Amino acid sequence: MQKEIYLLKTITPLHIGAGQGLGHVDLPVVREVHTNFPYIPGTSLKGALRNWEINQVAMTIGEKPSQVEEN
Repeated sequence: MQKEIYLLKTITPLHIGAGQGLGHVDLPVVREVHTNFPYIPGTSLKGALRNWEINQVAMTIGEKPSQVEEN
């Protein structure tokens, strides 16, 4: 299995939480186990890309994103 590292630049704030709170932090940042580098799970990227595509389709056909089906 080949692994690749990509750098992403966000234009808005991004926080991918681990789903478990410790102390004052509700959602600690998800980190890779061996290197402790923060990472973005594939499911988070999938959801962001799906949302972007729905918005693109909606703009193309002149509808609101909420009116465009995801199928």
